[in-house]
Amino acid sequence: MEISVLFVIDTLEIGGTERSLLEIVKRLRNVEVTVCHIYPGDALRAEFENHGARVISLNIRGKYSPFRTITALRSLVRDLEPDIVHSMLFRASFFCRVASIGTGVVVVGSLVSDSYGARRCRKLVGLDRWKLRAIRWADRITTPLVRLFIANSVSVASSNREALRIPPSRVTVVHRGRRGDDYLVGEQEAIEAREELLAGGTAVILNVARLRELKGQSELVCSVPAVEREVPGTRLVIAGEGPFRVTLEALID
Repeated sequence: MEISVLFVIDTLEIGGTERSLLEIVKRLRNVEVTVCHIYPGDALRAEFENHGARVISLNIRGKYSPFRTITALRSLVRDLEPDIVHSMLFRASFFCRVASIGTGVVVVGSLVSDSYGARRCRKLVGLDRWKLRAIRWADRITTPLVRLFIANSVSVASSNREALRIPPSRVTVVHRGRRGDDYLVGEQEAIEAREELLAGGTAVILNVARLRELKGQSELVCSVPAVEREVPGTRLVIAGEGPFRVTLEALID
């Protein structure tokens, strides 16, 4: 029997969670898949549709727009009557939980980062710290509305269970792998790429990620002098794009 799943995410722009969702959709069998993105940004739309997913764009303007978002999601859940609503990322997850109240749909959540870790909390000061506390409070009080959380690692599961007070029985870990064949290159191409990255150095550290503060690139940059003392000639290469780029470039300078 085919089941229907409504995946809800902030946007379909290129990012780790978005790519992971695409890999999940590619491999689903006997599942009617609908993917809804709440806010503008659909760079990956065609790829989802090529793999049989129906894509719905709410294109809600504004960073949160709670009333419009909850109303639109609630209407969507009632129209589609999915067996499962699976949400990803904080905004989509919070609004999905509220919108699903009283609908009888099974809500599944994703845990993909150490958002509330003690180390991150210690780094934040002033208004940023209060914002994180408010987000954690909103996240915590709505977790009872979620039937099951899927975490992408044991450490992420443990951190979020503690921060959000989720019973262990409601969290399972499913690692997000990638097909190695998709990233294979020829031997000569690999040699040339390594030589270009080394640029005369002795060792290279390559970081590939979206440029965002929570990704930890600033800590990586600050660690380079200590690494270089141990392995002279070490070169750090950061590959990515995002809102943290200007800050990183200033730190590197």
